[in-house]
Amino acid sequence: MKWKKVIFNLLIIFGLITIVIFYIHSSNEMQESKNTLAIGKLDNMQHEDIVKKLNESRVGDADYSLTTAIEASYSDYNTYYADKLYALLDSSKLKNKCRQIEQSTIKEQVKKNNQDIFNEIEKIFTTVDLVETCNSVNKKQITDQVREISNDTYQKKEGFFLANEMERFKNDEDYVGVKLNSTYMMVSLLVKYDKVDQSMKKEIIDWLLSLDKSSSPQRKFYINSIMTSLGEPALSKQFSITKPELPNTLDLNSAVELSFYAKVSPLQEKEKEEIVSLLEKNQKVQVENMQYLYRLIETYQSLGKEPPKSFAEELLNEMSVYNQKGNFPMITKYQPDYTQMFMSIAVLSALKQEQAIDWNAISSDLKALTYEEVKDLEIYQKLSIVSMDNLADPDYQLTADLRTKLKGSLKNKAYDNFQRDNVMEWSFTLHSLRGLGYQLEQENMPAEIKEGLQEIYEERKFMGKDLDLVALIFADTIAQAGLYEEEVKKAVKELASLDTKPEMDLAAEYIFFKYSLMKKAGIPFSEEQQQKEIDALKRNGGYTRSDANHFMDLRSTYLLIQLQAQGEDTYAFR
Repeated sequence: MKWKKVIFNLLIIFGLITIVIFYIHSSNEMQESKNTLAIGKLDNMQHEDIVKKLNESRVGDADYSLTTAIEASYSDYNTYYADKLYALLDSSKLKNKCRQIEQSTIKEQVKKNNQDIFNEIEKIFTTVDLVETCNSVNKKQITDQVREISNDTYQKKEGFFLANEMERFKNDEDYVGVKLNSTYMMVSLLVKYDKVDQSMKKEIIDWLLSLDKSSSPQRKFYINSIMTSLGEPALSKQFSITKPELPNTLDLNSAVELSFYAKVSPLQEKEKEEIVSLLEKNQKVQVENMQYLYRLIETYQSLGKEPPKSFAEELLNEMSVYNQKGNFPMITKYQPDYTQMFMSIAVLSALKQEQAIDWNAISSDLKALTYEEVKDLEIYQKLSIVSMDNLADPDYQLTADLRTKLKGSLKNKAYDNFQRDNVMEWSFTLHSLRGLGYQLEQENMPAEIKEGLQEIYEERKFMGKDLDLVALIFADTIAQAGLYEEEVKKAVKELASLDTKPEMDLAAEYIFFKYSLMKKAGIPFSEEQQQKEIDALKRNGGYTRSDANHFMDLRSTYLLIQLQAQGEDTYAFR
């Protein structure tokens, strides 16, 4: 169960990296406005949740690693361990889940949990576990499912259970722990809801007795439980426990072993105190690692202790952000990068939280960068670095050599053939060059730029397609560059009619670019309506992309905070 979760989380992270495009602007007055963001409506606004979210996302002195959920996803793994946490901390939070269970059959529950994290043994075990917690047991339904899965996964004559997807490892000694876990789950279910016949009992016991008699706490727990379920608890005494070393920092594996050690070992008070001290040092709320949190709380209770009230309350509050009527989504933690760093410090700056930013650490990181390190980064990462360089105070932090070489590598791309499908990369390039102090030359811009603006105001099209977000970003890039001013004003008049309904996909982007362009072009609009649309996207910890979404999105938060921070003049950084 554990190793599959690690692999799945990695897949989630890599998948997200490929689909999330970050877009960051810098403005005309970048050099003159270093480290200043025009503060407008944010003066009287409360955004403590955003500040808290970003501060908690900080890794080390300068990096940021945001935790967020994947929209429209469901995780049986997170849901199961969240429900286990609720059972330990506040069972009233299980009402929605128990209501769902009461209204469906065991077969339906098992099918619902088919999300490729839990195998068939884990699915039936976790489903029945929650059914028992909710006191909603239908024995016949459970018996039918248990019997079916038992017949399909028992390795006859071998003496253990193994999910079909793991059968190729049945002779691999490295998978003894997996076999023990599967056998523990199925035997506990069979004893409660069906039966273990004598031949199966003998085969299982013979297999257990063939194992190494020196066991980890987790293996010892499984062996004890299986032997007890089979009516032979004395046989487990043949197995000794290998005491785990107590590390300074717990990860999931060490937290799991520690929780089992607390269950199976008679501990002296001094050892209990050492474990409690370790737990207290490692009790950071990490909702992306729900099992880890469950193991911490479980260990406290196995020791006869209660977790600190403040930690339990903080954990329950954070879980409530992701609780979707009793179900939990896939939750991931992004790898730190320059884009997260820039967006985070830009938002904190706009919210007047300079004390939360370690400018010394950020400046040191920027000063240490070389062209060799930067040249192969994606363009949006280069733009993030350039934008931070301009935001840092009092002087540019990147070396002159890096700025010169980066400018040289990008300037020709500003005048390359322009196409609709490369608008984003082209826009990033122009903003990066302007941030590096390069003056764009209107006479050398590709003809498609002026033609694109003309197409917007003459035909209400952009490169043959209806006006949309791409057209807004295109016009905004030209506007911020100070090029084709007359054509831009005409184009913005047409773009101002685009919808910015909060329920639209990418509503945050539409709101930001439309109202920014209208303000720059001097086109009147209702500030009350703008604020109403922004407020509709507010979520815990920030803003989301669309009113149809449930969770904060860093880019949307960054854009909408900057839009609200806009004063009378165009603000310095995007």
